[in-house]
Amino acid sequence: MHSYARGAAYGWVNVSATMLPKQFLNKKITIETLSEHGNTIESYELTDADKDSLLTALYAKYGVALLLDECYPDLFSQGEMKIAIKTLETLYNIVPSDEEIKQVRSLLDRYGQYRLSFALDMSESSRHHMGQAFLVSPKSPYFSKHYTFDEAIEFLSVREGVYYAVNSDGIRCYDFIDKPTKKQISHQVKKNGNRIAFLSFQDGKEYEADKK
Repeated sequence: MHSYARGAAYGWVNVSATMLPKQFLNKKITIETLSEHGNTIESYELTDADKDSLLTALYAKYGVALLLDECYPDLFSQGEMKIAIKTLETLYNIVPSDEEIKQVRSLLDRYGQYRLSFALDMSESSRHHMGQAFLVSPKSPYFSKHYTFDEAIEFLSVREGVYYAVNSDGIRCYDFIDKPTKKQISHQVKKNGNRIAFLSFQDGKEYEADKK
């Protein structure tokens, strides 16, 4: 039984056919030999072993996106697909179970895709940026704060969105999270030349802070 490596959030992982759900493997694959004019000359059906090996290789290349497309075509909308894939690849094993996929559906229903996305970013930053979930100075109450995904989604569940500073290149450069004071806004705008944005979890759009 062949296995194929796929990159995951936690490193390279081998994928084998035994890890894939039966629903995904329940296929027949036929190979056709074509003439130079595109007509079929001959065809043959792959054995189960070869078919499973080919599907495993395809999963290793395309990941959970292929599984969702094949087995859960109507579970997520087109707009939700990107965050659903990111959540599954970040929080679960390389081949998520049926229960885990449906858990992500429940997370989206409960928290929405934009809050979910920000929670993932918080937990990922906590793991990779020396425990720092936010872009803040030592004066911030959120300095050196780190969050697991569960802690991050709970933290954001009571917020309609978050506030942060954006530089002239449109890059988020400092996090307030809570609504900044007039003094904080003045410091960022006048001294640093930044603008203050509010990211709404309702629609995923940035709004000027003074208009929110």
